[in-house]
Amino acid sequence: STQSTWADKSVASSLNVFVALAPVVYLSNTQSVLLKALAVLKVADLLNFFQLKEFTPSSKLMTWLLPTTCSNIADLCNSALYALVGSNFNALNQTRWGVYSSHFPAGTSTVNMGHWSQAIRNGNFASRDKGWIHNLLNYQQFSPPAYDLKKATGVPIALLYGSNDLISTPQDIQKLINELPQGSIIKQIKYDGMGHVDFLWSPKAASQIYSVVIDLLPKN
Repeated sequence: STQSTWADKSVASSLNVFVALAPVVYLSNTQSVLLKALAVLKVADLLNFFQLKEFTPSSKLMTWLLPTTCSNIADLCNSALYALVGSNFNALNQTRWGVYSSHFPAGTSTVNMGHWSQAIRNGNFASRDKGWIHNLLNYQQFSPPAYDLKKATGVPIALLYGSNDLISTPQDIQKLINELPQGSIIKQIKYDGMGHVDFLWSPKAASQIYSVVIDLLPKN
């Protein structure tokens, strides 16, 4: 969206459709307690100050502790997951908590976490704020430029999202819909009761979500 079109012709010609599952673009209405706390406290800035490049990196301790805890105290992990992302517990296979938690959290870069926090604090969808000096050097302006979603043309878009997603809330999805070019969205489905990770972990994902994705893909 920083280009004259969403993708240049060489890229757009290789894409038939963009299917977005629980897409995160705007975060001004996020209800994730953990993400909001990280943004307000500017934890990413603190980690950068101490030259820590990873946020919640995977470790042998966590890959043992979380599966052990969640396999025995599923209610505790249900509550923690709801506070973080929102989830329909009735849609989760509770016997799989040991498997889920052995891959979660998987970690990310401190820079990425800082960009997320910026979106929560500022409520916009923009390039990363590098401080006014580096902003001038990189963007030729004091503040990071916002991405112009009206330029997201050339590739049809399908938006599939959940009504119970605490990270990418229906309100923020609606803001995304309003910003995209008219006619660019070919399918829009809001799944009642589904949270952010239900698109990956729910036993119903294959029949209710992935089947839709397959139907959207070209058959040849």
